[in-house]
Amino acid sequence: MTIRAGRLRLRFGYPAAAAICACAVVLGERYPAALLCAVIHEAGHIAALLRFGQERIDIRLRVTRTDIIDSGKGSRPDRQQALVSLAGPLANAAASPLFYALYASAACPFLLDCAMISAALCVFNLLPMFGTDGGELAAIALSRRLSEKAAHNIMTALTGFFLLPVFAASFYALLRTGSNVSLLIFAFAAAAEGFSK
Repeated sequence: MTIRAGRLRLRFGYPAAAAICACAVVLGERYPAALLCAVIHEAGHIAALLRFGQERIDIRLRVTRTDIIDSGKGSRPDRQQALVSLAGPLANAAASPLFYALYASAACPFLLDCAMISAALCVFNLLPMFGTDGGELAAIALSRRLSEKAAHNIMTALTGFFLLPVFAASFYALLRTGSNVSLLIFAFAAAAEGFSK
């Protein structure tokens, strides 16, 4: 299915729609906050792409991630590409204290969830591993100093190193809550994606 809005084109299929429904069931009442924070994150990337002159932006919803097709990636200077990668985590970093300030004045649990999830998204996406914005930043930095093969090998090692705490956190959350398997599922999906590159 394709939805168009101005220069944006959103595509998704049945697997992505099923994954969204599954997340809604797993996350329960926190799902609207998680969805809002994910939209804020992707809006940061989209704003940066528009700022750097991207004429059309294709967005593809996948089972474990959202892909923003960056047609100018190969021709854009490294500095601009790094800013595009940073824009998502920066959007979450800016939104988190704003949500917390609103929560402090309104005492609405939804706003507290938004503050915590936005901060978590910022931190997670800055980890230097495949599939994250931090991974993009690390790859840009490594490719300027090393060969493509050496940079890829280092990124593979970093992905393995940082996924270990993610696995540990997911098992801990699973044991503590008895039902929260979302982080565990994401960790396995991220590992499969990262090590397939």
